Amino acid sequence: MLKLGKYRLLYKMAQGGMAEIFSANCPDDESLAQQRICIKRIRPEFSDDADFLRMFRQEARFAMALNHPNVVKVFDFDTSAENCFIVMECIDGWDLKKIISAASAIGMPIPIGVAFNIFREILCALEAASAVKMDGRVQTVIHRDISPHNILVSKDGVAKLTDFGIARARGSSRVTRTGMVKGKLTYLSPEQAGGRE
Repeated sequence: MLKLGKYRLLYKMAQGGMAEIFSANCPDDESLAQQRICIKRIRPEFSDDADFLRMFRQEARFAMALNHPNVVKVFDFDTSAENCFIVMECIDGWDLKKIISAASAIGMPIPIGVAFNIFREILCALEAASAVKMDGRVQTVIHRDISPHNILVSKDGVAKLTDFGIARARGSSRVTRTGMVKGKLTYLSPEQAGGRE
């Protein structure tokens, strides 16, 4: 069984282009022993990419500062090159992309009440992000990657926003180079697509 510090990785849940998600536990930590947790770990081939490590560290800081029921809770993180991971709550459910695909496969639209509830809860998460207390002051965090893949819906129907990897605090120095767009093209806001504030 693989270990990351005090955490035990149980099995791989998913893998993306730059990171992997594991179901995990932490039996030696009383505050986490009863929590369902998962670990997002940078794939080893990206552990020496300074820009990616900076974004990963920023994701952890933003998510830890956002204590809201519609944001996936982050409990801990380590961004040293040899151990680069985020510890977060494990949502028992599906992402919205999978829900839309499953509904489409059986020819059933998502009920309008369900869709409105998901939409309302993600707006609540974004509202919370608009006034995050970090480094002793209130900042506006702009997520920049609102897409079905980053919206998780638990089995009890609660929608939660995740993946603040390309988020930016308003007023901070721009980390995106001129001419470079971050986010999924089909979900960009007009401002984001045009490179505007």
